[in-house]
Amino acid sequence: MRGWIGYFGRFYASMAENALYYVEDTLVRWAMGKYKKLKGRKAKAGRWLASIAKRVPMFMVHWQICQKPAVG
Repeated sequence: MRGWIGYFGRFYASMAENALYYVEDTLVRWAMGKYKKLKGRKAKAGRWLASIAKRVPMFMVHWQICQKPAVG
């Protein structure tokens, strides 16, 4: 993913940005399905994901590069 972000971020930034939003949205939907407390609560799941991004930014490559999650 790091290489993909590096290439498309440089030569086709709008596509990279849309793809990162898609990845974040997919992570939010995964969290909503995985945890009962987040089921049906997209905003809460986004905040939960953002809190993880703040605590452990090295967990996901796009969090390291973008400095903040796209959702939440």
